[in-house]
Amino acid sequence: SEDFALLSLEESIGSPLALAKMENPEKFKLTPVYAAGFPGIVIESDKKFIDLMGGDGSSIPDMVITNGTISSSQKYLETISAFIHSAQISPGNSGGPLVNECGQVLGINTFNVHDEDDSRNFSITSSEILKYLKELNLDPNVAAGECK
Repeated sequence: SEDFALLSLEESIGSPLALAKMENPEKFKLTPVYAAGFPGIVIESDKKFIDLMGGDGSSIPDMVITNGTISSSQKYLETISAFIHSAQISPGNSGGPLVNECGQVLGINTFNVHDEDDSRNFSITSSEILKYLKELNLDPNVAAGECK
């Protein structure tokens, strides 16, 4: 089953990123990507994060961004379309976007698997996000075209 959360904001903050159209996730293999988020293990010593945790709602910590490449597209648990990529995600990055060079959201960073020889980072594809939003009768911001 999906593991999504939908947030409603009282006021607009910035511009929402567009979701990439994705009829065939396999064609995104070797696409350069960027994983963004606020992993606690990285930002725990950031002064702005400490201020935010102390109650200063106007303090925004520095976002952590890593880069990599999509290695594979596969069905996770045989049903969920997912990317395996090399952009490092750390605990706390879950739920952050995986974007292409045009800033289009290709997926949501979900988890990583480490062993002695390798690290695999997983993201649920934007096609799964779009399916979820349409089930809720929401009109998502979808990119007009492909990233070039």
